This record gives sequence, structure tokens and C-alpha cells, in this order.
Amino acid sequence: MSQTESPIDERLGGRGFLAWAFSLSRRGPGTIAGRRRANWLVVVTGAVLVGSVLLAFVGSHFLADPNKQNLIESFSPPSLHHHLFGTDDLGRDFLARVVAGAKTTLTIAVIADVLVLAIGVTVGTAAALAGGVVEEVIMRFVDLVYSLPGLLMTLVIVFVLGPSAHSVVIALVVDGWLVFARLAHGLTKTLRRSAFVEFARISGAKRWRVVRSHVLPHLASPVLTVATLELARLALAESTLSFLGLGVQPPAVSLGMLLEAGENNMAVAWWLVTLPGLYLVLIILSANVLASWVRIASDPLQAGVVDV
Repeated sequence: MSQTESPIDERLGGRGFLAWAFSLSRRGPGTIAGRRRANWLVVVTGAVLVGSVLLAFVGSHFLADPNKQNLIESFSPPSLHHHLFGTDDLGRDFLARVVAGAKTTLTIAVIADVLVLAIGVTVGTAAALAGGVVEEVIMRFVDLVYSLPGLLMTLVIVFVLGPSAHSVVIALVVDGWLVFARLAHGLTKTLRRSAFVEFARISGAKRWRVVRSHVLPHLASPVLTVATLELARLALAESTLSFLGLGVQPPAVSLGMLLEAGENNMAVAWWLVTLPGLYLVLIILSANVLASWVRIASDPLQAGVVDV
């Protein structure tokens, strides 16, 4: 790992796609052009992600009922004049169903992401500050659970609780908080030995004030980066569970459920798989690129790379 790479970079398998884009700004006479290309990439990616989220949460109020059937129009192909995304096997407007499915998937992913962040950071920070036996017990438990196959554990939890949106959120939280706990624990232990934290303690600052003023602000950047990445992973995990029939149940709809339903009719209606799949891919790619940008923009070692 080079001096400019953080532990997050190593976990992600390198500096990432956007880091490469920003590295263009350090290459000879093409400095300004490289920075412009990188910044435009961030703008486009952010617009795609924000547009996807707004379409999912706002667009559903202006579209047709996603469960309204019209058998006469079954398997109508996408058209600019009638059904933009076509219809499914029951004649339901597929644009409305994709938007409704994206809303369900993103809602579950966002709720799970907030919960895993809150639980993981709290546990990891508390363990690092407590030290001693308490820290060992907590972190050995985290390591034990982390060693279990995540997908298998998620499937078992959903199977035991029964397929539903609540079961999916619980399963994703049980599997996801460990990443934040280990991250917060490692960073807090490093910060606890830093000079400015020791000075704050010597000055008589209480532990909570030290945590609030000196620890949490330094956790914000890496935690936000991982949270953005986890949002994409959680959306994909929810879609996987729904695809397997273990996620949300009808009449609710999610992107994974649409992919599973469209698989059987893919030969006669390509849009039933392609369009929800593209929506999911856009969300995942946009979140990953933005997470890489957040890491680079907030890393002091990369201050000369990013031109905001």
C-alpha cells in the first residue's frame, strides 16, 4: 500500500476508478483538462444518483398505479407515445413498477445503512475508548461474527423471520454493522494516542467532550465514504433477497422482484429484465464513484489532486 492510500483503499482493492480520473490532474501539461474531466465525472455521477433517487421517491406520485392490470396491453413494447417502459405480462405500466420497485429497494437500503452506521460507529468507538477487557470482548465478538459468510447469515435470518421488508432490514443490519464497528474502532484507537487528544485530556476535558470535539469529526470522512459504498451494497443485497423470493412480498414490488418476474418472459419481453437491471446498475455505479470522490476530496494526502 502506497503512502497516499488509506486502509479503505486497501479494503476496496486499490484507489478506485475516480481516483484514477483525478490522477489525470497531475499529468504534465494536461493538468487543467484532467481536473475538468474528473469534476465533470463527479457532476454527472451525482446527477445520475440524485435523479434516480428523486424519480423513485417523487416520480411515483405522478405515474400510474403500478398494480393496475390491463390484459389487452400485455407485453406492449416500450413506446414514446403510450407506455415509456412498456408493460408486463398483466398489462401493468412497467415504468410505474420500476419506479415503485426502486423506491422500495432504496428505502430499505437507506434505513439499513443509517442503522448499521449508527450501531457500528457507536460500538467500535465505545470499545476503543473503553480499552482493556471490555474492548477485547467486544472486538473478538465482532471478529467472530465477521468471519461468518455474510450472504449465508442473511439468508438464514430472513428464512427464520419470514420473507418481508422488516426481515430484510434486520438481516442487512445484523450483517452490515460489523464493517463500521471495525473501522471506527481502528480509527478511534489511532486518534486516542494522538497529541491533540492527549492535550485535551491533560487540559481537563471530559471524555464525552473529547469524543465529540476531537474523535467524531475525524471519523466523519471515512465513515461517510464507507456508508456511501454500503448503500450500493445494501441495495444489491436487498435485490438479491427479493430475486430469491425472500424479500418484500406482493403486492409490494422491488427491483429484485421485477428481475425475477421478468426472467421467465425475457425471450418475448427483453425490457422486463433490462430496464430494472439498468436502474440498479446506475445506482450502484453512481454510489461507488461518489464514494471514491468523497474519500479523495476529504483526504489531506490527496489535497493536491482534487480541485473543488
